[in-house]
Amino acid sequence: MVEVRPEAKNPGLWALVLVLLLLAGCAKPGGIEFGPDRVRHRNLLAAQQARPTRQTEQPAAGRAGEKLREGDRLRRSGSDQRALFRYLEAHRIDPTNPSARERIAFIHLDEEPERSRSIFEEVLEEDPSSEIAHLGLGLAELGLGNLNAARASLETARSLAPASPEVRSALGSVYDRLGLREQARAELSRARELRPRDPRIL
Repeated sequence: MVEVRPEAKNPGLWALVLVLLLLAGCAKPGGIEFGPDRVRHRNLLAAQQARPTRQTEQPAAGRAGEKLREGDRLRRSGSDQRALFRYLEAHRIDPTNPSARERIAFIHLDEEPERSRSIFEEVLEEDPSSEIAHLGLGLAELGLGNLNAARASLETARSLAPASPEVRSALGSVYDRLGLREQARAELSRARELRPRDPRIL
């Protein structure tokens, strides 16, 4: 049997073996598995592996928000159908965010108030404190001629957002159609104070 000693004629071979052993240790799934810092290295690796999960969640919300902003710009320019497409994309990207559904319901408000009403009701089942959904539901009920239901929804919206000129103006219109002239005048006056240059309120 031949005994190989470190002081043999080929010291480069021993250096190569040492390097290979080090690389084998570093290549283990948990990172560096030897030395006093192995636990810290393992924790750092676990943190790095967890980080991409958080990064993939945030861009989804960011992409949905960008689609909502694009839709808002298109709607302001009068392109409701193109805006609707952007809102649908935003809902597909982030279905947990009710903002896209609320915007979709507002687009359908004039021509399909029943459809709008069902969307707003779904949103309110998930978030009863959404003043936007209460406002939309009140407007949908108003469009369907259900004045008492519209009044109830808009009064709830007013209690949630007392400084909203849209809510005050809509509630004033409902009071007017119910024959409650003084209450209508008070709501519309308050809406005008909150937004004095809005010609729709004037």
